[in-house]
Order: sequence, then structure tokens, then C-alpha cells
Amino acid sequence: MKNLFKAYGSLSEPDTNTCPVHPTHEGQINCNKCGRNFCHECAGGSFTCSECNEMKAIWTLLLYIIIALLALGILAGLVILATR
Repeated sequence: MKNLFKAYGSLSEPDTNTCPVHPTHEGQINCNKCGRNFCHECAGGSFTCSECNEMKAIWTLLLYIIIALLALGILAGLVILATR
């Protein structure tokens, strides 16, 4: 890509993307879900940004709550059937 910018002098080379959390670090990793750039310090062993990880945690918590409510509903139904 740099050769393309050198060949056409009118085009300017794009600025390096920085990490939104650490502005002094270059965003070297792209998020697999949303495509945002983030630095190696924010990676934390995954290739998703912190915002996508937070959304995943929220959806996981909601899923556990739904499963617990379904289990309580089934248990209540079994108790009602057993008392008849």
C-alpha cells in the first residue's frame, strides 16, 4: 500500500490508527467483531475490543438469567403437578 502512495504523489499516506483507550499506543490489532483498532495492552488474550467484550458479558448474564427463570418455571410446574 505504501508503494501506491509513493507512486501517486497527490495521495497522502493515512495516519496510523491509535488505541481509543491508550492514545499513545498504535492500534495494531483489529477487533474480530466490529473492526476497531486497539493496542496489545487492551487485547487481554482475545481479539475483540473491550466494548465487544462488555457486550458479550451483558448478553451472557442475560442468558443465565433467562435460563434460571425457565428452570424456576419448570420446577414450579413440577411442584404443582406433584401436589395434585
